[in-house]
Amino acid sequence: MLGKLAVFAGMAVIGSLIAAAPVSAAPAAPAPVAAVAEAAPAAEAGPQGWGWICAGTPVPGGHVITSIRQDSGCGGYSWFYQVPTNGMWICPVQSVPMPPGYVVTAIKHDSGCAGQSWFIRLPENGLWICQTQNPLLPGYVVTSIRQDSGCAGYSWFTRYPENGLWVCQTQWPLPPGYVVTAIKQDSSCNGTSLFIRL
Repeated sequence: MLGKLAVFAGMAVIGSLIAAAPVSAAPAAPAPVAAVAEAAPAAEAGPQGWGWICAGTPVPGGHVITSIRQDSGCGGYSWFYQVPTNGMWICPVQSVPMPPGYVVTAIKHDSGCAGQSWFIRLPENGLWICQTQNPLLPGYVVTSIRQDSGCAGYSWFTRYPENGLWVCQTQWPLPPGYVVTAIKQDSSCNGTSLFIRL
């Protein structure tokens, strides 16, 4: 009987030791191995912000031409196009519109453009701009016109309109809300000037 009690006591001690012993954490399941697959070809990228293209082909919208070169790979010429920035020379190409919001302030002969190049910048109040076929920007009027070799022709002095101002008559409309109350011949406008007011 005493022997059985001793055996039970020994088993109880061993059980308590096992219960007190730290249980080692089970090894974490290995992270799933990503399947290594051949990268799918990227979707055909759109045009970059700059580059050479064959002359006469479509130019990405909002871009300008800044250089023209002979290129046998294009069967004649190629154009270098890029995004316009304030204060840069561009090659005027009839099929490529002037970037919105810019004006021309100088024109020169440029072999790198196979003809003329135009200096473009953002407008400001009280600025001489070259007279081109591009429309006068909305919100501006012309108050003087002069011959200007730097524009290869004529330049216009542009400014914001105000109530009671003489402006030069051009082919472009007056700012909204203004009416003409007097007209005169004006040498400073190389023609006719209009007195405008609200």
